Amino acid sequence: MTQTRVGTTLLGTLADSADKDKPGIDEDAVKDLATMLAKRARQAQDGNAPSAALDG
Repeated sequence: MTQTRVGTTLLGTLADSADKDKPGIDEDAVKDLATMLAKRARQAQDGNAPSAALDG
């Protein structure tokens, strides 16, 4: 999963592995990810500075 913010626009992509030997989806991790993505979306929508960013 990637999420890129440019100003107030969010771009997201989700990659799915075809590896059937991997364990199932961790529901708590999915909820945490959805919560984080919603928080970042609200920040972008409100025009706030991101609470997390890459150094550079």
